[in-house]
Amino acid sequence: MKLNGQKLVLDFGCGRAKHPGTIGADLNRRSSADVITDLNRLPYPFKNDSFDQIICKDILEHLDNFIGVMEELHRITKPGGAIHVHAPFASSPDLHADPTHRRGFVSKSFDYFIEGTPAYAYRYSDVHFHLNDCRYSRPKSFWFDPLILKWANRNKSKFEGRLLFWYPVSTIEFELEVVK
Repeated sequence: MKLNGQKLVLDFGCGRAKHPGTIGADLNRRSSADVITDLNRLPYPFKNDSFDQIICKDILEHLDNFIGVMEELHRITKPGGAIHVHAPFASSPDLHADPTHRRGFVSKSFDYFIEGTPAYAYRYSDVHFHLNDCRYSRPKSFWFDPLILKWANRNKSKFEGRLLFWYPVSTIEFELEVVK
């Protein structure tokens, strides 16, 4: 299934700022969504292997059943497709300012789904992803040195283990590849 010969992309939880050329899904009828659906209600109204890519910008932290949502996103994405996640980092002040946020994210938030990680042995799901990219973005503090962000992106375990709250980062981004 293609949209005008292009890859079919779902903007999951698009709100009022749907990415151009995507199919938007959201609960809010005032959003720019093409499909109005409760994202906490599984399964989603899409067929298996429908999308080449899914954009999850500032939505996963709001949903109740993280594992179930990831299973559904896996189901509706084609093999080898990409899921792009943009979410609040665990030390972001914005994480705690929004009462609808259920979780913050760290570099290992998807490890239960990624073969070869220590957490994979204890996984709660049979779906698999490959982590193509994970990076911190948008430091929250004006005095945050760009060199620290560069170092943090190269040394995630050290940064999250020691400096997480000393140098708060606003967001973290992931690119997951669907493995079927």
